[in-house]
Amino acid sequence: MSSTTDKLKGLANEAVGNVKQAVGNATGNDKLV
Repeated sequence: MSSTTDKLKGLANEAVGNVKQAVGNATGNDKLV
């Protein structure tokens, strides 16, 4: 069970990171990239 939870947390963190990176690239904000 915990491995599934860890995988979901990892995917969620990766998705958030990808969104932040996309916003950073779009706005030219180096802190978000």
